[in-house]
Amino acid sequence: MSESEEITEFNHTHDVKGHPLQTAGFLDGSEPPCADCGRHLGGLKHPYQHARSCPTYTPHPNSIAGQADRHS
Repeated sequence: MSESEEITEFNHTHDVKGHPLQTAGFLDGSEPPCADCGRHLGGLKHPYQHARSCPTYTPHPNSIAGQADRHS
């Protein structure tokens, strides 16, 4: 993984103070999988649980990337 990929990963998994975000625990195997990324999410309630390559993905609202999206 390149340094820029590591920074991008960090920006999607940590808050603006550098603390890791709790983003796991919302997958639901009883739900149908996302047509684009195949993850069983239980609907669109937690769009940051989609694969980042999925068109439905959005950053966690408390993540560095999520905060940047709000202010752009």
